Amino acid sequence: MHRFWAMIDDEQARPRRGSGIVIASLAGIAAVATAKAARHYIGVDLPFMFCVAAALATAIHYGALASLTASLTGLGLTIVLAPAADRLVTIHNAAGAAVFCVCIALFGGALLRYSARERRFAAIARRRERVLQGMFVGSPAITLIIDENDQVVAANEAAGRLFEQPSSALIGRGIAALIGEGLRSSRRRLTIGIGGRDRHLRVTATRMTLAGRHFQTIHIGDETEVTEAHEQLASTQRELYQIARATALGQLGSSIAHELNQPLASVANYSGVARALLTAADPDISAVRQVLDDTLDQVFRAGQVLKRLREFVRRRAFDRIDVDAAEVVGDAVRLGLLAVKEVNAELTVEVAPVNRTICVDVVQLQQVILNLMINAVDAVRSQPVRRIAVRVWEDGETLFCAVSDNGPGIPSSLRTTVFEPFRSSKEQGIGIGLAICRTIVEAHAEKIWCDTDPVLGGARFAFSLPLSNSREAEDVDRASGLHNR
Repeated sequence: MHRFWAMIDDEQARPRRGSGIVIASLAGIAAVATAKAARHYIGVDLPFMFCVAAALATAIHYGALASLTASLTGLGLTIVLAPAADRLVTIHNAAGAAVFCVCIALFGGALLRYSARERRFAAIARRRERVLQGMFVGSPAITLIIDENDQVVAANEAAGRLFEQPSSALIGRGIAALIGEGLRSSRRRLTIGIGGRDRHLRVTATRMTLAGRHFQTIHIGDETEVTEAHEQLASTQRELYQIARATALGQLGSSIAHELNQPLASVANYSGVARALLTAADPDISAVRQVLDDTLDQVFRAGQVLKRLREFVRRRAFDRIDVDAAEVVGDAVRLGLLAVKEVNAELTVEVAPVNRTICVDVVQLQQVILNLMINAVDAVRSQPVRRIAVRVWEDGETLFCAVSDNGPGIPSSLRTTVFEPFRSSKEQGIGIGLAICRTIVEAHAEKIWCDTDPVLGGARFAFSLPLSNSREAEDVDRASGLHNR
């Protein structure tokens, strides 16, 4: 900033004094001529007085050097041109006049330097004021200045554009009338309605004291477009997650049909038995009641399957709650079990005791586990012996979940890119399943990775989740604000 002000200050024009010596010489000559004329025409004989006047005038306007020049010229000519019998033009009088002229020259020079310095400082101050005024008024940053009574005393054009009125109309208004409330903190975010539209603002206040009075500079950042873009992105992500869940269930079509066929076939069988019992000559009512109870159990079983599928696939907002890890993993595994049964694979589920809950979006976490289990099923489909494992364990403040298989594994060259969109190791894959898994896990402020399972020998996809109360609030809720806006 010092360099900037130095550049601004150097542009200030300095006074020019190149003609001061010539004018001083002419002033000395004019003083001698004036003294001669006064003596001749009006009888006033003051030979050195006009030299002193010339010295004073040139000292005030051109400084000490010009004043000394005028004095030397005037006194020299006065002595040279004076008659020998002149009683006033003596060495003693000339010396006195010379001393007096030197004093005038020194005093006038100092006065001139002081005056020039004051004029220069005033010019610099005016120039700086114009620069600051231009920077304040023309700045695209929305800026207000309020006094100790929270009244606006200055506002730039950007503030006027935000509040849709001339900036001059903001002067004198209370800050609470503009942003809906007073400034209780130096940094905050708020949403207000302006012109029939919600504006999402970031307000920052900086205190300053000038001339014993307290002011605050209010900087306002309009984050409306960014917030709306985030909301649109969150909506698009929700739609993408819903499509991905529907796609995952579509891959399990035959397994879902088989899962529903069993209770429905049982319902048909039980209904036939109940009808046979009721058509008997002496129906056994207790037996009929038992058959009907079994029928209802199968209906409820089919209903539970449909309910789980409906809850899994429906569109919903990002919603994190504290849940038991074993319960969430169990529900996801039950969905994934449909795919496991399809390829007749051996499934191992190991859930270590977890003393604390996890704060997650349940459906999205189930989506991650289901996607990883479907990938594992695809990996072992061509294996003579098919084995899949789901393991959950706790380590310190973090919960880990891994889905492994005994398939061919992921080549090391793909492990760094396998989570990127549209990258797939499957011939028919489109490469969005693992990308969605990574997005969901990272939205919970954790990470997902791929390596080789040391037991099964195939691929292992693992991810971590924070246990409740194991992170600072801002870290735990990172990215959740994006979905909740």
